[in-house]
Amino acid sequence: MSITTNRAVNGVGSDNRYLVPAPTGSDDAIVSAALASGAKVIEFAAGTYVLSSIQSIPGNTTIVGQGASVTTFQIAAGTNLGYMFRTVNSSTDINIQDCGFDGNYLNNSSGNQTLINFIVANNCNRVRVTNCNFKNSRIACVQVGIGRSFTFQGCYWTGTNGTCIQIIGGRSVTIQGCSFYDYNKAS
Repeated sequence: MSITTNRAVNGVGSDNRYLVPAPTGSDDAIVSAALASGAKVIEFAAGTYVLSSIQSIPGNTTIVGQGASVTTFQIAAGTNLGYMFRTVNSSTDINIQDCGFDGNYLNNSSGNQTLINFIVANNCNRVRVTNCNFKNSRIACVQVGIGRSFTFQGCYWTGTNGTCIQIIGGRSVTIQGCSFYDYNKAS
């Protein structure tokens, strides 16, 4: 996937796409602005977006990175969050592709650890995660709540201290072509 270059970064274009600026090392504001923009497709640049606050993903949104090892979201050292990303309750049609999620739990003290990288909240439907990497979470890399039609395709999990995917009441969960490595070993 490549970023569209025919319009300005940091705004919703006529094609209903939002191009997110390159990461700066403290990226909560630019990620939050993109997610709140109302754009149907949000394209993130290459680099590591460092976060210290929870980010909410609304329904009818597609998040696109430049590759799972190229566009990464990482929790800032010393940050105590229950989770990094969370879908909004009762959302539908969320797609996430070509991104990496790093809970960074080894760089946080035992009282400051991200428990879960990504939560699919309750009553969400049609959530698709494609070609993403998840690593270094304390409890679970991904937690799926109550809802229907969740697909994880071509994803890679490594270095979690807990479970890779925790499914709590989700129905119609498809895990296809995914790899799971180094359980209980951070990378």
